[in-house]
Amino acid sequence: MERTGHGAMNMTNDLDRPQWWRIARWPLWSLPPHALVAVLLVIVSALGLTIAGLIMTPLTAQQLAVAGLLTALCIVHTEFLAGLEQVRRSLSFTGYNDMTSVWTFAAALLVPPALSASAAFVMLTHIWWRSFRPAGNPAYRGMHSRSTSMLACFGVGLVLTQSGIDVNTAGVPTFKAFLVILVALLAYLTINTLLVVVTACLALPETPFADVFGTSDELAMEAATLGLGGALAVILSSLSPWVACLLLPLVLVLHRAVAIQVLLSHALQRRRGVA
Repeated sequence: MERTGHGAMNMTNDLDRPQWWRIARWPLWSLPPHALVAVLLVIVSALGLTIAGLIMTPLTAQQLAVAGLLTALCIVHTEFLAGLEQVRRSLSFTGYNDMTSVWTFAAALLVPPALSASAAFVMLTHIWWRSFRPAGNPAYRGMHSRSTSMLACFGVGLVLTQSGIDVNTAGVPTFKAFLVILVALLAYLTINTLLVVVTACLALPETPFADVFGTSDELAMEAATLGLGGALAVILSSLSPWVACLLLPLVLVLHRAVAIQVLLSHALQRRRGVA
């Protein structure tokens, strides 16, 4: 989930981006001290857990193939809608769900946390490069967003480990397995959202909480997106992996419809403002 108009994900409007090697001029350092610490803590925690997990966790060829397939589908998804997303990002208004969680949550359910976090990092880095960077989104903001999703993947992994459910072999044959996936969905949503909200509140203490937290419609859309990701994970574990490719057109159509609706709403608000 990318939040472009809430708090931590919309702290500055740096269209004049400094070169990355000029560390002292990074927009990151303009954050309030508490927000700076929060951003760095999230980033370091996500990277540290992922690197340690990759070192300590043996990975199978099947797990790598699943992560690779989901990453490839996410990249195709991004490329199809990159132009539309660049327009939306450049307007710098309240964000909406970009449906990335379909792929990241499916990965979190199917492969070890370190691998799903790595896949999420690649997916979101590609999205930032194609859609956020051209719109002037600073690198630290994209890195923070990637890190919250990576930590959410570890939250899902913890739920699955404690429950003893392996989605790869079990699918959802029992009501217990369904409940575990539902709890994993709530864990992903909670971790990802709260990390963004806390950072936003620290960075912009004067911003109304409702503007930082987002609307109920946005949270409902994110939950529905995660539900689609859960369905994708079950399809991948139960049927041929290539059947999952049939969901890509559905995600593209839904994403495009939501994006156009947001753009139309923004145009209507501007028209009313002029009038």
